[in-house]
Amino acid sequence: MSIHIGLYARTFHQPTIRGFSRYLLNLIEILHQLDIKITLFSDIKISTQMKSMLPNNINIIENSKQKSFVWFYYYLPKLLRKNNITHYWTPANTGIPPLICKKIKTISTIHDLISYNDFKKKFNPFLITHWLYAYQWKLSLNANFIVTVSDFSNKEIVKVSHRIDTIFTIPNLLDNNFLQNQIVPYSERKYFFYAGGFDERKNIYFLLDSFSNFEKEYHGIELLIAGGLSLEKRNELESYAKSNKIKFLGYVDDSQLKMLYSKAIATIIPSMEEGFGLQIVESALSKTPVLVSNRTSLPEVAGPDIFNFDPTNSNQLIEQMIKLALSETIWNDQLEKLIRNTKRFSSDNIKNRLDNFLKMVV
Repeated sequence: MSIHIGLYARTFHQPTIRGFSRYLLNLIEILHQLDIKITLFSDIKISTQMKSMLPNNINIIENSKQKSFVWFYYYLPKLLRKNNITHYWTPANTGIPPLICKKIKTISTIHDLISYNDFKKKFNPFLITHWLYAYQWKLSLNANFIVTVSDFSNKEIVKVSHRIDTIFTIPNLLDNNFLQNQIVPYSERKYFFYAGGFDERKNIYFLLDSFSNFEKEYHGIELLIAGGLSLEKRNELESYAKSNKIKFLGYVDDSQLKMLYSKAIATIIPSMEEGFGLQIVESALSKTPVLVSNRTSLPEVAGPDIFNFDPTNSNQLIEQMIKLALSETIWNDQLEKLIRNTKRFSSDNIKNRLDNFLKMVV
């Protein structure tokens, strides 16, 4: 049986690369290497910037006339049948149309259950949009096959879906765009680094407090923070920060991000919840150690011998920052261990896991 995968590409409507779009780009790259036929479907027009990053011969079917809701629920199932799609794959937690032909096998990548659990807490039975979103999650959790990115997320999904045999862990892969061939000398590294979002689970205020206390004793070291911010949120965080050594950089592109990783003493990931922790592998490729929260998937992805801390205990984080800022020996040891641990996310390893998965689903 030949396989023709339809990928839901709504996440490509934004011109900037974010978590879901980076995942989808990497997935397309590996499927292309495996010589799998792919067609992208989107209820919103895909941005020109994203199209420029795709293989030249990839087929794209996007909505340009209909209301997004109508296209997704009514036209998409017909388009999947018309284009002889054998497997429909949504890469961003939700995105399976309910009227899809039963002959078409469905695959849902559920990165984590963070948004699902948050939604359940806020569910309002009087809002139709909430019922539709709940229905979307039900369809994803009932897909023929579920792919997730960490063993931690796998176990969490098993708890709510009550299934085991059709849930597969295929981690995020190392994105070689971040590969740094030469290690920036330890003596030239003058800042800690954070890259990511600013919602509550990212625990940014804890990081600001911890660094402010660290900086009282250890002058000359900065904290650089990269990530898209509204003007209101930026002003709020800048007002909260108790140190002029904390710099908010706003959104940075991949070339800037690679440079920022590569010159840091360490990348700090203080999250209360993560489904994977992509910054860990990006930092490893950029030849920079990490300090990670001991919650959810982060210790699994970084490895058991990498420094981790309780994200409610500022003293633990500060102690680890001091070790990396003052000891080149400890710094080198942590970097070597991180690079060794994250080799399991290499393109070849993930490609083999994905190939084995596709052979099984066919």
